[in-house]
Amino acid sequence: MARVFRPLEPFKGWRKLAVHTWSPPRDPSTYALVDVPMSAALAYCDRLRAESGVHVTVTHLTVRGVALALAQFPQMNGIVSRGRIMLRDSVDIFMQVATSGGAELSGLKIANADRKSALEIAREAEERVARIRARRDQQVERTKSVLDRVPSRMLGRLMRTIAYLTYDLDLDLTRFGVVKDEFGTGMVSNVGCSASGPRSGLWCRSAARRWWS
Repeated sequence: MARVFRPLEPFKGWRKLAVHTWSPPRDPSTYALVDVPMSAALAYCDRLRAESGVHVTVTHLTVRGVALALAQFPQMNGIVSRGRIMLRDSVDIFMQVATSGGAELSGLKIANADRKSALEIAREAEERVARIRARRDQQVERTKSVLDRVPSRMLGRLMRTIAYLTYDLDLDLTRFGVVKDEFGTGMVSNVGCSASGPRSGLWCRSAARRWWS
């Protein structure tokens, strides 16, 4: 598999200082809340559903919007690794998926989301979600099987080791069932509804890697 990351050049000034002073996040954090009028977006979703038969939602619009923003500012699409800023060549967005009647969570990655329309994202997600909920997605089932076999006391250390091997050393571990950059650039999740319509939350993460701006 080709390398996922490439070093940022030139690398100097505050960026050089930041990579040596920041530390990896350990817990989810909320940095801002934004209320957005959604009447036009909801009408757009309704029109796409009627025309295509695909269940397009605000979450799919959010995936596309986040991907387009990251494509416009590609220096945000990266990680801090071993004292370097490493950038991705593609904008991939991870979506969370409720399974087992809402008792569990799984997810899927939309690769090159900035190059896909909201309808294409919704169609791809719909097909993948159907496989995940039917337990026919080989990638997800293999990952869950491995996690279920690992003792809880070892899981944190295992995940940190995998993150070091795949991100810091940029190794390809797919032959061991480890997907390269599985969570992509950012994560979008539908976290509930309000009177004005569905809301979506955005969490940017990258397998315990450090984000920078």
